[in-house]
Amino acid sequence: MKKFFYALLFMALAVSSTAGAFAPQKAMFTSGGVGPIAPISPDSIAGLSLWLDASDSGTVIHSGGSVSQWNDKSGNANNATQGTSGNRPTTNTRTINSLNVIDFDGTNDGMVLPSALYSIPNGQNTIFIVNFSDVTAAGSRQTLTAEPSAFNINFGIQYGPISSPNYLGFGNGQIARTVTRDTNPHIFALRKGATAQLYYDGGTPTSVTSTNSTAINMTLGYSPSYGDYWNGVFAEIIVYNFALSDAQMNGVAKYLENKWGVVWNSI
Repeated sequence: MKKFFYALLFMALAVSSTAGAFAPQKAMFTSGGVGPIAPISPDSIAGLSLWLDASDSGTVIHSGGSVSQWNDKSGNANNATQGTSGNRPTTNTRTINSLNVIDFDGTNDGMVLPSALYSIPNGQNTIFIVNFSDVTAAGSRQTLTAEPSAFNINFGIQYGPISSPNYLGFGNGQIARTVTRDTNPHIFALRKGATAQLYYDGGTPTSVTSTNSTAINMTLGYSPSYGDYWNGVFAEIIVYNFALSDAQMNGVAKYLENKWGVVWNSI
């Protein structure tokens, strides 16, 4: 009987002494607590509409580092282009986590996306953008932008405006959240279903009721109406034509986190 009692006592002490060692592992689990978050390749989820990856040298068409075309890896040929030589971003000059990125000068660099994407803002969608900014000063800076009419940005993610430099926004003021604007790499993300949810490195989003409209343009690094040229780099841009689940968002973000060395707080 004594042997049985001491065996139970030993087991209880062992569980108590190791409980703390297991606690940190909670951060590696999904929001549902089902298991650790595994990275998901963007093209393993149906509905991928755009995938630009600066680390894939075969997709970046350039002459002497001046990028005329950034090819889409989604299989939809939604390539980003720039026909004017003086407005082209550059490649093979900068990196994130030792991987190539595309550098936009903040003055006149920008790229144009095809009309096949103009319907994306008119329904559900999900966007991931890995980037960093070279400036922290006040002033709007566009990432991926779409306009349903001139001077009416209803889709996309931006820094700014002049009055609020520490601001990350979706559309034309549809969502605004305060962030610490810096020059570090980040994951900007947007999930648009019944509500539009704006994420800054994951975690809790800022949300509003969604509005839909078809675009007349879609651009990378600037707004055709306002300018607002991005001063910094883009590493990877992923767009889906539906609202991903939490598990799917965490999986794609884990892929980006592992690849680019950025941080995503699971949702």
